[in-house]
Amino acid sequence: MTERQVFEAICRQMYVSVGGMMKAVPMAIAFALFSAGITYVIMSICCANYKKKMNLVFGISYIAFLIHMTIISRITMKHIEIDIIPFNTPGGWYLVLIYALANCIVFVPLGIILTNMFTMKKIKEISLYGMTVSIFIELAQLLSKRGVCQLEDVIMNTLGVAIGCIIYRIMENKKRGKHESTE
Repeated sequence: MTERQVFEAICRQMYVSVGGMMKAVPMAIAFALFSAGITYVIMSICCANYKKKMNLVFGISYIAFLIHMTIISRITMKHIEIDIIPFNTPGGWYLVLIYALANCIVFVPLGIILTNMFTMKKIKEISLYGMTVSIFIELAQLLSKRGVCQLEDVIMNTLGVAIGCIIYRIMENKKRGKHESTE
């Protein structure tokens, strides 16, 4: 196979993967909004603290979105597949880089949400929470045969949560600095 043929095969695979994901987004958003609505109603009954209520609504709706995109929207495979060798995606370094970055970026909002929910926690603890969510998703993919259970996904998802935590802390520090300078 020539380099051009390999590149074209990678592009076709990416087009199919991204196209399948994009078809699932509207339903995932609806699923997340439904989850948010239910969470909001429940939290309205038992929680008066608005910030806490909204953190839970955003957190649960984002996790619902992730679950829909990574498990529910996928077709069932005929066999179970586990990949414990990180960054070994077929198709070369370009495809490995794209998948790794996508897995990282998708979990950045979760890092922001978790840090907002647990403001006193350290980055290690927030990352551990995010890693737990990622492991849950990978195990659900494994048990439901709806995706490949990959160690690389857990690593990059956890990195995304850590980046989200750092972004939240930077934004909070800037906000605090502006607030202090106006007093």
